[in-house]
Amino acid sequence: MVDYLLAVGKTRPISICIDECQGLNACEPSFWSEFELAWNIHQPDSKTVLMLVMSGSAGAALQKRFERPSEPLCGRADRFIALEPFPLRVEAEILDDYAPNAENDNLLALHVLTGGVVWLIEDLMERGAADLPRMADAVFQSGSKFIMEGESELANEFPGDASRNRTILQALASGKTKREELQEELGSVSASGFLSRLEKNWGLIAPLRPVLSPDYRRVRYELSDRYLAWWLAFIQGAESEL
Repeated sequence: MVDYLLAVGKTRPISICIDECQGLNACEPSFWSEFELAWNIHQPDSKTVLMLVMSGSAGAALQKRFERPSEPLCGRADRFIALEPFPLRVEAEILDDYAPNAENDNLLALHVLTGGVVWLIEDLMERGAADLPRMADAVFQSGSKFIMEGESELANEFPGDASRNRTILQALASGKTKREELQEELGSVSASGFLSRLEKNWGLIAPLRPVLSPDYRRVRYELSDRYLAWWLAFIQGAESEL
């Protein structure tokens, strides 16, 4: 398919958009290497006019595909666009559209619950949740994006068997931040490699090093993704009670 599209690009300009492209790993694992091969074959003659836009919600997975030296498409992206959360001013305008003259407490609740993330704000507003009590109810309703997105995010970041990564993240969310505590969760399996990948490859955790001590064994860790920290602490395993 990729080879065909690149060939078509020699006869007329075309644009291709692939959303949630990290899902290609599950349905077509060979896509990335095949794309690299086809690109190398067709691109040198510079007759192919093709704009390829690839997007997704798993930031770490996308970064891995286009920036890690061992990946087929490393260095081939011309532009990166990162969608940032809405600023508080825009959140206030949106809330005013749905609830004119809303109290400041409701704006504060909207910002605390969503962090300005567009699709979370959309979820609340479409559910008619424009004040704190209704926002709280909407967050824990069946089908809420707040509940469903956690599992989706983990599935995108860790396709296949990722039980040990999940074990570490769950332990951090429950308050176990010391390296030795995390090692106990994994038993005889060394935690070093998993901690390193969760920090450097996925950006989901961050080390908290003592200022006056270089001893790596005294390092504590925290979850960098605040939504995931909340989801692991309060949602995972409690879905049947919601």
